[in-house]
Amino acid sequence: MRSVNIRAIRAAAVALAVILLVSSIPCPAGAELPLSEFKHVKLAAVYTTSTGEERGVLTDLYVYTTPGSGHVFVDTHPFTQIDMQGSARLAAMVACDVLGLNYRDYDFYYLVKVDSPVAGGPSGGASMTVATIASLLNLSMRNDVVMTGMINPDGSVGPVGGIPSKLRAAASEGATMFLIPKGQGTVYVKRLHQEQRGPFVLITEKVEKVDVIELGRSLGVQVVEIEDIRDALRIFTGYAIEEKKYAGGALTEQFKQTMRPLAERLLNEVETTYARLSQTSAPSLSSELGSASSMMEHAKSLYAKGAYYASTSQSFGALIKLRYVDYASGYLKAQNGTEYLAMVQDEVREEIDRSNKSVRDAANTADVINLEGLGAAESRVQKAQELLAQAMESQSVAEQLSLLAFAYERARSAQWWIAIAQQEGVKGLDEDELRELAAGYISQAQSIAAYSSTLLQESGATGLMPLLDGASSDIESAKTQFQEGFYAGAIYDALRSMVGSSVAIELIGQRELSENLKRAEESARNAIIEERRYGIEPILAASAYENAMEGQLGEVDRLVELEYARLTARTTVRVLSDLGYAEVGTSVKSVEDLLGKASSHPSSSSTSTSTPSSEHSPPAMGDAGWMLMVALLVAGWLRATQRK
Repeated sequence: MRSVNIRAIRAAAVALAVILLVSSIPCPAGAELPLSEFKHVKLAAVYTTSTGEERGVLTDLYVYTTPGSGHVFVDTHPFTQIDMQGSARLAAMVACDVLGLNYRDYDFYYLVKVDSPVAGGPSGGASMTVATIASLLNLSMRNDVVMTGMINPDGSVGPVGGIPSKLRAAASEGATMFLIPKGQGTVYVKRLHQEQRGPFVLITEKVEKVDVIELGRSLGVQVVEIEDIRDALRIFTGYAIEEKKYAGGALTEQFKQTMRPLAERLLNEVETTYARLSQTSAPSLSSELGSASSMMEHAKSLYAKGAYYASTSQSFGALIKLRYVDYASGYLKAQNGTEYLAMVQDEVREEIDRSNKSVRDAANTADVINLEGLGAAESRVQKAQELLAQAMESQSVAEQLSLLAFAYERARSAQWWIAIAQQEGVKGLDEDELRELAAGYISQAQSIAAYSSTLLQESGATGLMPLLDGASSDIESAKTQFQEGFYAGAIYDALRSMVGSSVAIELIGQRELSENLKRAEESARNAIIEERRYGIEPILAASAYENAMEGQLGEVDRLVELEYARLTARTTVRVLSDLGYAEVGTSVKSVEDLLGKASSHPSSSSTSTSTPSSEHSPPAMGDAGWMLMVALLVAGWLRATQRK
């Protein structure tokens, strides 16, 4: 009997498997199409000359879409910054969201032709989105319009830099209209001034105010401020997509009754703890007790007027103060301070572990789960871990105790949020798909943060750097949560980072914020109402809204909270839509019952009342898929045969 060369057969089988695997990867069909099949738009960009001068330049973007499975292909000539991939993916997602389509049903091809070394950044995102919509609907586009602006996940057009230079470039190439983000009709730019002093040339930088509208008139170009991608689409194509606007308030009775039990519970806890510590704490801690008392009184007044989340927030701050007083009093009375610190550290670590388990158990076993509530809980677990790490590095006993107190209460707050999250929501979130979405949001947040940093440095707006610092911190939190499998938390922290970066750009050179706040409040309210119309209770978005309207915040922080409320509400709808959920259900447990479980720390499970709109079953395999499986099975059989 002829012997069989097992090694050769196995190698052939593996080679066949590899060939089939490669052949199953979609190829850019658009690469075989003439450019006439693509939608074309000019992207406005900037580059810096060898002398440090900023110049505007227009680049060509070609977009093609076809039925597919959500792949995004980007080709640039020559190579440009990697953030172009992130901008293209977000443009595809937003375009489909505006049209009520699932972006996973299409493939997207973006070809960028660049003649100059342009500066990176997501400032072409809005133009990419318009061109994508035009391709999906096969709309004709005006070639005398140029636009600059970021695209935010909710479809709003975000602020950018280099507008005067981009405007001049558009005018030089025959544009008659130039679209810019709302609120950037006046911008501040750096100018290089050269002065000859004898044999020397003195070069200095000055920040100048530029009226973009007036500059456009002098160049023969009409400058138009736009707020939403629908505005841009109407100008470019004449096609109007009506934006839904709703009457009513953002804070419904349902939301208030969801938050009321927690607000009541925390108030009672604060009052009881304050009364005890007032009698037992060291006199040196009287100022901290006074701060806690002020927060407690404010929490009471907010509770009385029905602002339950804002009341909860004040009680939470008071609890942190009171726990610090408790820890500090214990340390002062302890015979061995080192042992006492170790005991407190263990206590905090155990509480964090308990919260971590509660959140993970609920995500896996709860009958229904609210995505926003889950994200809030996951974010708070991660924040508690971060605070504990900071405490362990501190060399100051007072600072360490303060951080430990904060970490303990932050961990407890995760349990409150996961209890509330089980009041209503969807069943069986697809973790793999949520992971993919989270990765995209983190990438976009990083891109916007880098862009914002460049603009703030160029404009000298150092007073806005705390916003960017917060945005960077949120990115790191999102990345950590992503690594730990907290994908919902990663999404909402990435959104908060985007808001911080975008608001920083928006406020460059601005002093009066009343108009910004009015516009943000209206947009946030509308987005929250719209989310409810999809059957989703926007507990995180509505909480941010209430905090902005009722909390003791400055104008900038209020603006950030309102923008976060808007972005959160709209993004939640799109995320659940992308994941295939059209209906939500409610828990058979009351809020009080769920909060009771949070305090006693058992895992929870109950009868399911909600299912996805479509089952997440494995996709049917085509011929190539079956051939690939057969090849892999043959390779495995041959390996097993050889072992025998």
